[in-house]
Amino acid sequence: MKNQKVDTKLGVAIIVIFAITAVSLMWIYENGKSEQTQQSQMVNNVQQKNQGVQNSFEGEEFPTVTMQPGVSLEGIIRQAIFKKFPEWKVKNYSVTTTVEKNNGSHAFGEFAYDNNQSNKYHNAAKGIWFAAGLNDIWTLTSISYAGYNGICQNFKKYNFPADMTPDCWDDEKNVLVDTPNPALFYKDGFIKTDKKELVQAFISYIKNDPTHSTYYLNNNLYVRINKSAKGYFNGTMLVGGSKNISAPYFLAVRKNGNWKVVFNGQDIPNCDIIEPFNFPSKIINKCYDEQNKQAKTIL
Repeated sequence: MKNQKVDTKLGVAIIVIFAITAVSLMWIYENGKSEQTQQSQMVNNVQQKNQGVQNSFEGEEFPTVTMQPGVSLEGIIRQAIFKKFPEWKVKNYSVTTTVEKNNGSHAFGEFAYDNNQSNKYHNAAKGIWFAAGLNDIWTLTSISYAGYNGICQNFKKYNFPADMTPDCWDDEKNVLVDTPNPALFYKDGFIKTDKKELVQAFISYIKNDPTHSTYYLNNNLYVRINKSAKGYFNGTMLVGGSKNISAPYFLAVRKNGNWKVVFNGQDIPNCDIIEPFNFPSKIINKCYDEQNKQAKTIL
């Protein structure tokens, strides 16, 4: 009887220990599950917040703005640019616009932006805008950082008249269509025949580059005008049949009546390449000083 009593006490003790252990494990599981749920919710909240910030910077492809009393077309275009690039407004970019031509239903001009930062964070540039107006509502139809250019289908979509349509890229045929009004869009004495001469000058230059020559020499080439000044040129050689994404730019100078290509690439050119030709800052505003290992501003 005595031994049986001892065994009973031991059994009860074991049952109690198992019960306490089970309760403890259940608490740890539930607590861990709760913490995991909270962490998951926190991650989701952060992701949703980040997604919200990202989405808030997604602009409109063809923003529209209604004319307002006392607001000029320059002001309307400025509002449209902020709708296209909402991050600029959030980050307090300075944006200025000018109107070069306005026939009442279609217009184009220049814009400039500056992020008002200093040193290595400074970002400023100029570009060309095109817009179409109907019933006091203006639509920003095109933005170009490469001179008077755009997509042909966009100009057709918004019924731009022929005399206000610049050089444009046919996004279906992948060819460059020259403007029917070069007198309006080609500046500083640049004429249509200069394009043919630049193609030949580019071919002569690229033949010395075996890495890229085959790509260019086996396709139709088109000259896109980025910037031009008397005797100087900054452009892009577009390849027919291609989308020309991230195409490099080239620099050319007129010497003894003929165009000479001196650079083709994505980066800024070395100073020793362009300084002998006295390129103006309008065409290229920086070069790389190999001796001092830093970029140099061209004045």
